Amino acid sequence: MAGVEVYTARISLTPNLQYKGRGGIDYPKRSVLTYFVRKGIILLSYAIFTNPSVREECCSRKMTNRKKAESGNHRVPIPTLERMATYLRLLSDLEAAKVHTVSSAEIEEQTGINAAQFRKDLSYFGEFGKPGVGYRVSELHQRIARILKIHREQPMLLVGAGNLGSALVGYPGLREHKFIIAAVFDNNYAKIGRLLWDHEILDVNRLKEVNERIRARIGIIAVPASAAQEVADRLVEAGVKAILNFAPTILRVPEGVTVRNVSFLQELAVLSYHLEHEEEHASAYSAHQIDGV
Repeated sequence: MAGVEVYTARISLTPNLQYKGRGGIDYPKRSVLTYFVRKGIILLSYAIFTNPSVREECCSRKMTNRKKAESGNHRVPIPTLERMATYLRLLSDLEAAKVHTVSSAEIEEQTGINAAQFRKDLSYFGEFGKPGVGYRVSELHQRIARILKIHREQPMLLVGAGNLGSALVGYPGLREHKFIIAAVFDNNYAKIGRLLWDHEILDVNRLKEVNERIRARIGIIAVPASAAQEVADRLVEAGVKAILNFAPTILRVPEGVTVRNVSFLQELAVLSYHLEHEEEHASAYSAHQIDGV
């Protein structure tokens, strides 16, 4: 539908899920679910506050490019926002490890993202760091958090109390970034009324009623594909403006509603292709070496 913002979360082929830290510090290894959920929801948060389209967010009055500040139609590329979420994750770990400053070269070393690309990504939002000094970790962390609109708590609604829903509720990374699952819903009468972690599972028919009190703008769909569209309709009716969709189906939503699709099958298919490609390349190289002997 016209005007709908629909994005698909993707796993980088080199996500660098375990950092090689200073002084032998090994930062925590992140799971695939961690990568999807954290990045997907962070980008939804940004999209909500820049509706109806993802627009440039200026966090400094002084811009490196004045035209950017004056252009109301300038859109920040989605890959840039995804990388900003990656920087945020690294900065959070650096701050926890009591690292006070970091250079763009060190950002490249830890994330695999080119230092020039890192500086270019930051340039969309203003001036950062000092030549010869680098970036103050806590300051950069706070500014990126404000840019991505995760400097304050945001309640969310989760529909689907199955295995995936349970994993999401129990995932501590959401609360670390101030994303709070405020209510859990399901249509299975055997589950309604029972506890999922510390949440009572509510009847999905009460979604609109409950959200009149919670006023959540982000919803998570963790239901089978056959039920996903109906759930999306209920979420929109309840006032949700951004949806993280784990169901393997394309949702139809009104203009002004943002959707991030998380497709494990898509990512596995891409990884499978690259594995096959690498194996073919290795075989061809070996054959060439043998012929050359």
